[in-house]
Amino acid sequence: MRALLLAALVALLPIASAAAAGCNRFEWIKLAAEPISVEGGDVDLDVDPNAGGFYAVMFEVRDSNVAINNVRIVFKGGRVQSPKKEFVLGPSKSRAYVDFSQNLKEVERVEFTYRILRGTAIGEISFWGKQVIALTVC
Repeated sequence: MRALLLAALVALLPIASAAAAGCNRFEWIKLAAEPISVEGGDVDLDVDPNAGGFYAVMFEVRDSNVAINNVRIVFKGGRVQSPKKEFVLGPSKSRAYVDFSQNLKEVERVEFTYRILRGTAIGEISFWGKQVIALTVC
């Protein structure tokens, strides 16, 4: 009896470890964007109220070197998450991520301040959400 139970548990081990490793398929959805200006400044980007929930968000910068700080991610219901660090983005590192610790959250808007570090002020700062597109068993 014990041998049969042990064999069943061993057979399930790959499924359990795959689920723990996160075999779900995700997709990044562009939620909002702001053109980069020479002045930099304060930005308040609204997210479509029908966008759904996200497990993480990402800032992406194209064609400029910028520092993003004072980030406030405002969720439906008024809760706020504020990463305590500055994101320095440019051609060599164009993305920065904020993870919601595997919790699905609906984003209402994002607020941040940015400044140009060097070079020209072209391109945009875009804000993306990470959504599950398929639940899979590995």
